[in-house]
Amino acid sequence: MIDTIFTSNNATQDGGAIWNGDTDNVHFNRIVGNTATNNGGAIWNNQAIINATCNWWGFNRGPTIGSLYGVQTEEYTPWLYLTFKAVH
Repeated sequence: MIDTIFTSNNATQDGGAIWNGDTDNVHFNRIVGNTATNNGGAIWNNQAIINATCNWWGFNRGPTIGSLYGVQTEEYTPWLYLTFKAVH
């Protein structure tokens, strides 16, 4: 999945935006404000292979605690962040 917007999704069980059960590459997406009743508001990874680097998680500090389930740090790092520059 590339260049997709996942916002304000809600899962009644796991994986508010993405439920991954196979090999998946997820890059350059906006993954913000998703929830799940159980685990993984943004991504729930079912012991599969996921590469979720270079995504915008809604915060410059990266994904929030509880938004990823079964996803290791190296599978979502680095992430995208916003910068601002004043034009004179």
